Amino acid sequence: ETPANGQVGAPPLSFHFRSPEMPQTSCLMKAPVLQEWKLLQPVLCALADKSLDASSTVCQMAVRGLGNLASEALEKVRMRLKHKKAILEVLMRAIKDVTSSEIVGDSLSALAKVVVELKEKDVGVTFKEITLYTKTFFDDETVLRSSAFTLYGVLASSAKRKWRSFLSKEITTSTWTRIMLHLQDPDPEVYNVRASFHFFLHKEGDIWQ
Repeated sequence: ETPANGQVGAPPLSFHFRSPEMPQTSCLMKAPVLQEWKLLQPVLCALADKSLDASSTVCQMAVRGLGNLASEALEKVRMRLKHKKAILEVLMRAIKDVTSSEIVGDSLSALAKVVVELKEKDVGVTFKEITLYTKTFFDDETVLRSSAFTLYGVLASSAKRKWRSFLSKEITTSTWTRIMLHLQDPDPEVYNVRASFHFFLHKEGDIWQ
């Protein structure tokens, strides 16, 4: 059965356990960072389950919680590659939720927190998908625009090796004009992020020569 929020499919982090209710999950989020994987795993799985909830509010809380907990966990817990990719899959699915701009906004913010903690091999080909999808929100409403530019700045700052050349070409041929158009953006989060692109392109030397 298709959930009310239009999302389909079981979350890739699912395991056989009873998901806690959102209030319990919220309490866990307020607790000290869970450093043992055996404790952390079911919480992440519960949040992944709730990201498919029929309630957009519950889904939004789950996506936000997943981003916060995953970003903190990646600093302190040795997580398997398949679980890192599963987290990215959950957030990428949520970013495509056409029924709620709030869910999309929190997904963009969560991805920015998670991507900055990952290595290039962890993100893999998802880097390209995130990059191309993120720029579709550059001309959207204020909150989405701000979150999209922030995430794009994180991608520019973290790009290494194989994705550096892709992103350099993407910015200089497709995105740079749109970035320049937002230099006078009323949202400071949007126009301040241009520093990341200046730094990235200056290192590449693509538009300065």
